Amino acid sequence: MTFEYILIKDVNASRENAEELCRLVGKMNCHFNLIPINGTEHIKLYPPSWKDVKIFQEILEKHGKSTTVRRQMGDEIQAACGQLKRRYLEKK
Repeated sequence: MTFEYILIKDVNASRENAEELCRLVGKMNCHFNLIPINGTEHIKLYPPSWKDVKIFQEILEKHGKSTTVRRQMGDEIQAACGQLKRRYLEKK
């Protein structure tokens, strides 16, 4: 089973959150695709630092979970997933 897990700074990307996630899935054979949120000023949600993403990933792997971190593209020009739609809706 694969879980898509969106990482949000100060919401669900702490060491404690990673440990709790491991407790929730227990010994389930699963994979986590870690996705740092594409932040926008409109929703005031931001991605964790790269260092915090790596720490989160390392905790999951320490518990035997396979992980990947989704590569972010386009966020520096507000063209990442979720950001383009916001601009489109603002123009309507």
